[in-house]
Parts: sequence; structure tokens; C-alpha cells
Amino acid sequence: MDNVRHLAALAIFTWTLSLGSVAAAESSPLSPAWIVQAQTDSPPCSVDTNDVNGTTISYTVQPNGATVDTWLIWDKADPNNSPSPQRVLVASGLSGKNPINVRGVLTGLSPSTTYYFQVRLVSGTTTYKTPGIQSFTTPPQAAVLKMEVANIANSGQPKRLAIRATVDTFGVPIQKWSLAWQVGTMALKTVQAQFVQKPAQPTQYDVTQPIEETPAAGTSISVTSETTTAGGLVKKWGVIVSP
Repeated sequence: MDNVRHLAALAIFTWTLSLGSVAAAESSPLSPAWIVQAQTDSPPCSVDTNDVNGTTISYTVQPNGATVDTWLIWDKADPNNSPSPQRVLVASGLSGKNPINVRGVLTGLSPSTTYYFQVRLVSGTTTYKTPGIQSFTTPPQAAVLKMEVANIANSGQPKRLAIRATVDTFGVPIQKWSLAWQVGTMALKTVQAQFVQKPAQPTQYDVTQPIEETPAAGTSISVTSETTTAGGLVKKWGVIVSP
């Protein structure tokens, strides 16, 4: 969204403080030289994407002729009270008089976890904080409930062997599901599996992947299931004996 063009359509929240009145830099609100403007109807920052591989935080900095670096500080509690909060440099050397859109990506996150973050702006040796702390919660990670090898019907032909698996995504849609298997010492095979949602349990998905091999009963089959959702990649490996 172009915040400059759409300021009239948004309920923009702007914090100002006379630069001359700033005494304790680390506890000071934002200087008018570097205004952070909201991209949503109330928070100063918006969470654009949210998964455990990385959450994107976007906001706008208006340098007003100053030169500014901007950071995101975050933790599992108020980062101001944390002895060692996480931090990432979003942009450095911002200057000019026009608003600049920036985005920072927070990585190394855990599933189903609430994180708290704050924008900080640095000019020289002085650091300014945006008022208030914002938060977001990462989505849950999928769980593989079942992985087996079984005989399945084959359109009037003799039954054929297939890998079957069930995963619970806890309401987060599947992006990709791949299966890899190796029968005995034969070559490893990998496919992107086709999955179906279970009508009675809409957070769960099933996949049935027929395999060409026809191993004798009792043959070991190594199987790896990789499920990708917004909650990240879940990998499960096991050795299954053919029926």
C-alpha cells in the first residue's frame, strides 16, 4: 500500500516529541525528524506474513532530512524488559524528506508462540523508540499422525502397494507434501504427493502414494514424509515392513 497516497483513507497514528526535549534517548518517544506512520488502522507496524520460517514486519520512516538507521527489537516478552532481546537491522542510512517504506524479517521463530516487537530508530549515538509494544503469534506446526505401507485396490487388477500418511495441520493449509521411499537397496524415489482433506476432520489431510515396486512380504521400506505449511517444514522418517 502506498501510504503517501492513501493517508486520507487510513487512521494514521503519528507520535512526535520535540527533539530538543529528548534527554534520556533510550526511553524517549519518537523524534519528529523520523515519523513512523501506520500502515493499518491503528498499529504503527503491520505484520505482512507470519510463519515460523520468518515473519515480515513493515512500516514507514520519514527521515525529514536526517540520516537514520532503523531496527526491529523482539522477544517472547516485552523486549524492553529482556536482558538480551533479538534484534535485526532493517535499513541503514535512510535520508531525505519523503516517507520510505521498509520491511524487516524476523527469523528463527518457534511455532504457536507469541512474540513482542518494537521499532527503534538510531541517529548517531541516539536511539529513539516507538511508543508501545506490538505482538504477533506464529501458526502451529503440522504433526504427522500416521505413516504406513499397505495394499490398496487397483481398478480390478491385483492390489498394489502404496504409502499412506495422515497429517494434522491444525487449520493451517498445506503448501506442499512430498514422499520419498527406498525399497531394500533399490534406488531412492521422491514425488510431490497429492493430498486430500478429510471431510470429518477438516484440519487433517491424507495422502496415498502408490509405488511401482512389488517387494516380498517382510521387506523393509524406508519412507520420508515432508509436509510444508505456513508453520514450517515437518519431516518424518521411518522404516516400514511391507505386508
